[in-house]
Amino acid sequence: MEASMQSIAENDDLICPITLELYRDPVIAADGHIYEREAITKWILENGTSPFSRQPLSVENLQPDNYLRHLAAQRRNSATSCNANKNVLNPLSFSQIAQLSISSERERPIATSVKSTSTRTRCIIIMAIIIVAIFISLVTELSLASHSNGSNDSTSRVTTGS
Repeated sequence: MEASMQSIAENDDLICPITLELYRDPVIAADGHIYEREAITKWILENGTSPFSRQPLSVENLQPDNYLRHLAAQRRNSATSCNANKNVLNPLSFSQIAQLSISSERERPIATSVKSTSTRTRCIIIMAIIIVAIFISLVTELSLASHSNGSNDSTSRVTTGS
């Protein structure tokens, strides 16, 4: 299982943080991050800095990462062969899903996390208010029906008793 978790983590490492696609020509920049060459070159020419640390970067200092290029090519080829053969991929185990969830929460910007939490909280509060309103409406209706039935019974008793 540890090997499969490592495989999942490696797959995340095969994605360019700018293009969000599998690497084709990965390079290591002076900021220590790895990017797709074309994407970071364009970024540097437009901004002159790292997209993460804002430290100055130079296109001339980009170093190719042949190991990641090889891994990304393997990943692309395995995905292609699975699609070509219409193989069913093995489902993730519960622990793998939990690990993916934990790692994606760590990488999700705080503002997004807070926003989604507050949206969920608002939805829960609105649902609770609706349920309480329906409950109050039903109780009121039952109470009125009970009073209405009770007063009709006493009226009919009085009338029949006279």
